[in-house]
Amino acid sequence: MATVTPSEASISKAARRNSASAAIIAWRSTSRNSALNSTVPGITFVALGLAEICPTVLTRHTSSSDATLCTASTSREALTKAIDRQSIVETLYSPDEYNMAGWNYVTPTSLGYTEELTPPAFDPDEARRLMAEAGYKVPGVDSGKEYGEFEIVTWNPGDVPFIPDMAQLIADNWATELGIDAKVTVTDRTLISQQRRGGELVDKARLFINEARWDGSTITHSSFNDPKNTNRYAEDPKLWAAIGEAFLVVDEDERDAAMAKMYPVLQAEHYQLPMGYANLPWGVSKRIKEWQPWSAAAFFNAHWTVRVEED
Repeated sequence: MATVTPSEASISKAARRNSASAAIIAWRSTSRNSALNSTVPGITFVALGLAEICPTVLTRHTSSSDATLCTASTSREALTKAIDRQSIVETLYSPDEYNMAGWNYVTPTSLGYTEELTPPAFDPDEARRLMAEAGYKVPGVDSGKEYGEFEIVTWNPGDVPFIPDMAQLIADNWATELGIDAKVTVTDRTLISQQRRGGELVDKARLFINEARWDGSTITHSSFNDPKNTNRYAEDPKLWAAIGEAFLVVDEDERDAAMAKMYPVLQAEHYQLPMGYANLPWGVSKRIKEWQPWSAAAFFNAHWTVRVEED
């Protein structure tokens, strides 16, 4: 059975001695690993990483006086429509690496995916109108309140490059189109997770990588519907009802349609602002002649489909 190795250096070394391997490798590094076979059918790319801008981790404000950029649905919609995603992706990536489709952990390989789940188009005029409607001052309008500094927290993951650059381009969009004083802080994933659990990221943005799921039921429940999760995004009866209705469907032939009905309801609230999804390449030893991995999994899988060249 093929084994997973922990780093690109060990992948290349193990492949040269024919002892392993299949593992995710970073983009633009395949040429450095001459021992890897990137042409085996079915393994060139795996839909896996999903970048998103997440305006808040918990929304429990009930009065308009408490509303912030994150807690007011109007300003959340303004934030997402002020992002020029296509320009950002074209600046940082290529079409075979990055795709502008899906929502959060839902990609074209996911249960419940439809073409309706597409990141919003860049519409700066509508974004400014929505911000003004929410009571904020925007470029070209003298009235409204100043928001002040808005922080985007992110880190530099090893699998998908240029995430801090993406955060900065988003901050530039918000500054230019909405007049927001957006600041990017690059830290590490462990600290961000601790801050999120501690409620320190409320009313901040978090740009992060999330694994695509074939079945997003568990993470959807945890993110929106689990009363035990103090970091859930919202307490919204409308969302609870949509999720509960979808989860009541257990027939395998009907679940796809039920999930497809639920996801647009969640997307429309703009708690999570999608930034598309990435295709992460797997590096595979030349001695592995065939492998049929699952289309959305961050771990070595379907090992029973591996066919290894005989010595």
